[in-house]
Amino acid sequence: RSPASESPSCSPASRSAQAQVGSASGRMANPAGAFVKSLGRKLSVGADTAGRSIKAQTLRAEIMLKEQTIAGIKKEFGVAVYQSMEAGDQAEYARIFTEFKTKIDVLNADIASKRLAIQELEKTASN
Repeated sequence: RSPASESPSCSPASRSAQAQVGSASGRMANPAGAFVKSLGRKLSVGADTAGRSIKAQTLRAEIMLKEQTIAGIKKEFGVAVYQSMEAGDQAEYARIFTEFKTKIDVLNADIASKRLAIQELEKTASN
């Protein structure tokens, strides 16, 4: 027992009130700590979600640029193949087609990879 609880001025009711205040203050410190931990988790989840969203937007922008690059390559192909087609040089326009198709296939593979990455980011965000 504490010296205050043994003093003649402390009645049993007063000791009970002191015990309640002491235990209430112990409970109050714990919820505040839980709140801070909960807030920290929510902020971390929010930051993670924002990070995934930014990454997905970046990937979408990169896809758009690659699609524009593909459109440009197709225009270049038309110009390059026209002369060989006009001359009737099948071997040359087949070579040109293969050359440009390879460039486009590489870009399309990169686009497909980026789309899969976006799907993974969105799937992770929904979980």
